[in-house]
Amino acid sequence: MSCNEKWPNAFLVFAIAALLLCASSCGKQNKDIGEMKKAKIFMAKGQYAEAQGLLDSLAKAQPEDPEVHQLLGLCYEHLDRPDDAVLAYKEASRIAPDDLDILVTLATLQLKLGLKARQGQQPSPVADQYFYQASALCTQVLEKSPDNQHAIIVQVQILAAQGNLTEALAELDSATQQAPEFQKAFLLKAQVHIEQRQFAQAAQACLHVIEKIDPKNLEARSLLARIYTAQGYVDKAIAVLAQANPVTPADKQPVHR
Repeated sequence: MSCNEKWPNAFLVFAIAALLLCASSCGKQNKDIGEMKKAKIFMAKGQYAEAQGLLDSLAKAQPEDPEVHQLLGLCYEHLDRPDDAVLAYKEASRIAPDDLDILVTLATLQLKLGLKARQGQQPSPVADQYFYQASALCTQVLEKSPDNQHAIIVQVQILAAQGNLTEALAELDSATQQAPEFQKAFLLKAQVHIEQRQFAQAAQACLHVIEKIDPKNLEARSLLARIYTAQGYVDKAIAVLAQANPVTPADKQPVHR
């Protein structure tokens, strides 16, 4: 056989091998996509243990996929395995350092752990450490994205948890001035004012949400009713809640005689 005859055969063997390799790779990729979909379906159904099993396997197959680790962290949270959740979120953040949502998610978890650690203990060094870590993460996010509303809310919640209510209100005042539609900030501002028994300011924050953002916002109306009740205005409290779902003529049931 001449050299010219050998070349086509060699090329054919190489081409077949490449196709088989590609088919194997595509098959594995499709399988991983299918497993990810299954994991998400399990999570949507609240079956976090089943989802965690699938995601564990995916994490071994795709160790550099941040979404796998982020979802794994969420499963661990629901399975009451916070330490594993922290590790999973940190791994996701290592892989995708520019994904600010992961950092805020981790900060939120650290805040929850701090609040849990502090229950019945004043002060709590363990809680303070969690708060410090959560605050550092929020600062990191806000340095890159000063208007990140999730990070602002978590940062304010940390300040409030530490008893720094004046500083928390200052942060909220700044945030709501810059973003008048920042609903969560107004609601949190109302809660902080209620804690300080500053009912007029709390009511003002609730009314802003109801009048300027969302007239049927149940949280704002519930807080406002709580404020009116604390002030002795029970009728006003009832009216505020009733206006959340006003009865229309179509809603009225006919009276059968």
